[in-house]
Amino acid sequence: MHNDVNKPVFVVGSPRSGTSILTWCLGQHPNMFPVPESNWMGDFAVNLAISYQVGTARGERAVLSAMDIGRDEFFAQFGRSINQLILSHRDDLNRKRKMPPSSEPKARWVDGTPEYSTHIFALRKLFPEAVFVKLCVPCLTSTASRARNWWQTKRKLTNTGFARSRHACRRSRLTDQRLSAVFDTQI
Repeated sequence: MHNDVNKPVFVVGSPRSGTSILTWCLGQHPNMFPVPESNWMGDFAVNLAISYQVGTARGERAVLSAMDIGRDEFFAQFGRSINQLILSHRDDLNRKRKMPPSSEPKARWVDGTPEYSTHIFALRKLFPEAVFVKLCVPCLTSTASRARNWWQTKRKLTNTGFARSRHACRRSRLTDQRLSAVFDTQI
Protein backbone atom coordinates (compact mmCIF):
# COMPACT_ATOMS: atom_id res chain seq x y z
CA MET A 1 0.00 0.00 0.00
CA HIS A 2 1.71 3.18 -1.23
CA ASN A 3 5.12 1.70 -0.37
CA ASP A 4 3.96 1.45 3.26
CA VAL A 5 4.23 5.22 3.79
CA ASN A 6 3.75 6.00 7.46
CA LYS A 7 4.23 9.76 7.51
CA PRO A 8 1.20 11.54 8.92
CA VAL A 9 1.34 15.27 9.55
CA PHE A 10 0.36 16.65 12.96
CA VAL A 11 -0.45 20.34 13.29
CA VAL A 12 -0.09 21.32 16.95
CA GLY A 13 -0.30 24.53 18.93
CA SER A 14 -2.41 26.23 21.54
CA PRO A 15 -6.19 26.20 21.11
CA ARG A 16 -7.47 28.94 18.76
CA SER A 17 -4.05 29.34 17.15
CA GLY A 18 -5.08 28.31 13.63
CA THR A 19 -4.46 24.55 13.70
CA SER A 20 -7.82 23.77 12.08
CA ILE A 21 -7.41 26.12 9.12
CA LEU A 22 -3.82 24.99 8.51
CA THR A 23 -4.98 21.36 8.65
CA TRP A 24 -7.63 22.11 6.04
CA CYS A 25 -5.09 23.94 3.84
CA LEU A 26 -2.61 21.05 4.01
CA GLY A 27 -5.48 18.68 3.20
CA GLN A 28 -5.84 20.37 -0.19
CA HIS A 29 -2.50 18.87 -1.22
CA PRO A 30 -3.00 16.07 -3.78
CA ASN A 31 -1.30 13.51 -1.52
CA MET A 32 -2.86 14.44 1.88
CA PHE A 33 -6.33 14.46 3.33
CA PRO A 34 -7.46 16.16 6.55
CA VAL A 35 -8.99 14.09 9.34
CA PRO A 36 -11.07 15.40 12.25
CA GLU A 37 -9.25 16.12 15.50
CA SER A 38 -8.57 12.76 17.08
CA ASN A 39 -7.71 13.57 20.74
CA TRP A 40 -7.02 9.92 21.57
CA MET A 41 -3.65 9.02 20.06
CA GLY A 42 -1.54 10.92 22.59
CA ASP A 43 -3.06 9.14 25.58
CA PHE A 44 -3.00 5.87 23.64
CA ALA A 45 0.77 6.22 23.13
CA VAL A 46 1.32 6.94 26.83
CA ASN A 47 -0.76 3.89 27.78
CA LEU A 48 1.17 1.86 25.22
CA ALA A 49 4.42 2.83 26.94
CA ILE A 50 3.00 1.63 30.27
CA SER A 51 1.89 -1.63 28.64
CA TYR A 52 5.36 -2.13 27.20
CA GLN A 53 6.92 -1.66 30.63
CA VAL A 54 4.52 -4.20 32.12
CA GLY A 55 5.19 -6.57 29.21
CA THR A 56 8.95 -6.47 29.80
CA ALA A 57 9.00 -6.25 33.59
CA ARG A 58 9.79 -9.94 34.10
CA GLY A 59 12.81 -9.87 31.83
CA GLU A 60 13.38 -13.01 29.75
CA ARG A 61 10.27 -14.60 31.26
CA ALA A 62 8.07 -12.00 29.58
CA VAL A 63 7.06 -12.43 25.94
CA LEU A 64 8.29 -9.03 24.72
CA SER A 65 11.74 -9.45 26.26
CA ALA A 66 12.06 -13.13 25.39
CA MET A 67 11.33 -12.39 21.72
CA ASP A 68 13.62 -9.33 21.62
CA ILE A 69 10.78 -6.99 20.69
CA GLY A 70 12.20 -3.55 21.30
CA ARG A 71 10.28 -0.49 22.41
CA ASP A 72 10.68 1.30 19.06
CA GLU A 73 9.51 -1.72 17.08
CA PHE A 74 6.56 -2.19 19.45
CA PHE A 75 5.42 1.41 19.05
CA ALA A 76 6.03 1.58 15.30
CA GLN A 77 3.92 -1.54 14.70
CA PHE A 78 0.94 0.07 16.41
CA GLY A 79 1.61 3.28 14.46
CA ARG A 80 1.57 1.38 11.15
CA SER A 81 -1.74 -0.23 12.13
CA ILE A 82 -3.30 3.14 13.02
CA ASN A 83 -1.99 4.65 9.79
CA GLN A 84 -3.40 1.82 7.67
CA LEU A 85 -6.73 1.97 9.52
CA ILE A 86 -7.10 5.71 8.87
CA LEU A 87 -6.07 5.41 5.21
CA SER A 88 -8.45 2.51 4.60
CA HIS A 89 -11.45 4.43 5.97
CA ARG A 90 -10.92 7.59 3.92
CA ASP A 91 -13.93 6.87 1.71
CA ASP A 92 -16.13 6.46 4.81
CA LEU A 93 -15.03 9.91 6.03
CA ASN A 94 -15.74 11.43 2.60
CA ARG A 95 -19.20 9.85 2.58
CA LYS A 96 -20.01 11.33 6.01
CA ARG A 97 -18.76 14.71 4.83
CA LYS A 98 -21.04 14.28 1.79
CA MET A 99 -18.06 14.50 -0.56
CA PRO A 100 -17.76 12.43 -3.74
CA PRO A 101 -15.41 9.45 -3.54
CA SER A 102 -11.95 10.57 -4.51
CA SER A 103 -10.07 8.91 -7.32
CA GLU A 104 -6.77 10.37 -6.09
CA PRO A 105 -4.72 7.91 -4.05
CA LYS A 106 -3.84 10.08 -1.05
CA ALA A 107 -1.18 8.31 0.97
CA ARG A 108 -0.91 10.73 3.88
CA TRP A 109 -3.27 12.29 6.38
CA VAL A 110 -3.07 15.44 8.46
CA ASP A 111 -4.45 15.81 12.01
CA GLY A 112 -4.86 19.25 13.57
CA THR A 113 -5.43 18.32 17.22
CA PRO A 114 -3.90 21.24 19.17
CA GLU A 115 -3.64 19.22 22.39
CA TYR A 116 -1.01 16.99 20.80
CA SER A 117 1.60 19.66 21.50
CA THR A 118 2.00 17.92 24.88
CA HIS A 119 2.27 14.47 23.25
CA ILE A 120 4.82 15.05 20.50
CA PHE A 121 7.37 12.68 22.06
CA ALA A 122 4.82 9.85 22.40
CA LEU A 123 3.43 10.40 18.89
CA ARG A 124 6.96 10.40 17.48
CA LYS A 125 7.34 6.88 18.93
CA LEU A 126 4.15 5.74 17.17
CA PHE A 127 4.98 7.50 13.91
CA PRO A 128 8.78 7.84 13.63
CA GLU A 129 8.51 9.42 10.17
CA ALA A 130 5.71 11.86 11.08
CA VAL A 131 5.98 15.57 10.43
CA PHE A 132 5.04 17.97 13.22
CA VAL A 133 4.04 21.55 12.45
CA LYS A 134 3.91 23.67 15.60
CA LEU A 135 2.05 26.96 15.40
CA CYS A 136 3.47 29.59 17.69
CA VAL A 137 1.02 32.41 18.22
CA PRO A 138 1.53 35.13 20.85
CA CYS A 139 -0.36 34.06 23.95
CA LEU A 140 -2.35 37.29 24.16
CA THR A 141 -3.61 36.79 20.60
CA SER A 142 -4.78 33.27 21.42
CA THR A 143 -6.47 34.40 24.65
CA ALA A 144 -8.14 37.34 22.88
CA SER A 145 -9.43 34.94 20.23
CA ARG A 146 -10.85 32.66 22.91
CA ALA A 147 -12.52 35.61 24.63
CA ARG A 148 -14.00 36.82 21.31
CA ASN A 149 -15.29 33.33 20.60
CA TRP A 150 -16.85 33.20 24.05
CA TRP A 151 -18.66 36.48 23.57
CA GLN A 152 -19.84 35.57 20.09
CA THR A 153 -21.26 32.20 21.06
CA LYS A 154 -22.38 33.33 24.55
CA ARG A 155 -20.80 30.29 26.17
CA LYS A 156 -20.08 30.37 29.85
CA LEU A 157 -16.40 30.75 30.61
CA THR A 158 -15.33 30.50 34.22
CA ASN A 159 -13.46 33.45 35.62
CA THR A 160 -10.76 31.16 36.99
CA GLY A 161 -10.07 29.67 33.55
CA PHE A 162 -9.86 33.11 31.96
CA ALA A 163 -7.67 34.37 34.82
CA ARG A 164 -5.35 31.38 34.43
CA SER A 165 -5.01 32.15 30.71
CA ARG A 166 -4.23 35.80 31.41
CA HIS A 167 -1.69 34.84 34.09
CA ALA A 168 0.00 32.39 31.70
CA CYS A 169 0.13 35.12 29.05
CA ARG A 170 1.81 37.54 31.41
CA ARG A 171 4.41 34.92 32.31
CA SER A 172 5.07 34.00 28.69
CA ARG A 173 5.27 37.51 27.25
CA LEU A 174 9.07 37.43 27.09
CA THR A 175 8.97 33.94 25.58
CA ASP A 176 6.51 35.13 22.91
CA GLN A 177 8.82 37.99 21.98
CA ARG A 178 11.72 35.59 21.59
CA LEU A 179 9.63 33.22 19.48
CA SER A 180 8.42 36.00 17.20
CA ALA A 181 12.00 37.21 16.76
CA VAL A 182 13.02 33.71 15.71
CA PHE A 183 10.19 33.49 13.20
CA ASP A 184 10.85 36.99 11.83
CA THR A 185 14.43 36.05 11.01
CA GLN A 186 13.40 32.79 9.35
CA ILE A 187 10.72 34.24 7.08
